[in-house]
Amino acid sequence: MLLFICLFTLAACGEDGAPGPAGPPGPQGNANVTGTEHIVIDSLSWVYSINSNWYSIDSKVPEISADIKDFGLVMVYQQLGSGANTSWIPLPDTYDNVTTNYEFYTGGITLYSFNVDNTTPSLPWNMVVRIVVIPASLRKANPNTDWQNYKEVEKLLLAGKPL
Repeated sequence: MLLFICLFTLAACGEDGAPGPAGPPGPQGNANVTGTEHIVIDSLSWVYSINSNWYSIDSKVPEISADIKDFGLVMVYQQLGSGANTSWIPLPDTYDNVTTNYEFYTGGITLYSFNVDNTTPSLPWNMVVRIVVIPASLRKANPNTDWQNYKEVEKLLLAGKPL
């Protein structure tokens, strides 16, 4: 036994060999996913366009890069209710005659509120939204994710921690 320990110790003290080959790439993470804090949109912040017959509001989102715009996904969720009765719905959404929609571009988003029947819309109420920016690699890695489902997206991205 003593001979075995001596031989093992001597063998372990030899010179290091050449470095081994690089390992395979690791799994794609979600480090590039961003979610905004709750954005409170005051009803008086909306701007009415008589030419388009809608209300709109712009919001800067610097995390929306050209790559995200061209290949990724930007989701906007609207908060309904408060406290224990809070739920989040994806935009676009239509309730009665009013549609709330959005478009995104490099550096920001624009929210729209308009009447489906093209009548003059009323000034939108105060609104709370969350914006989630998702790179294309995460979408491809999770093809079965229902990106319209806020709770499913939250579970995937933050392992149950609130967005």
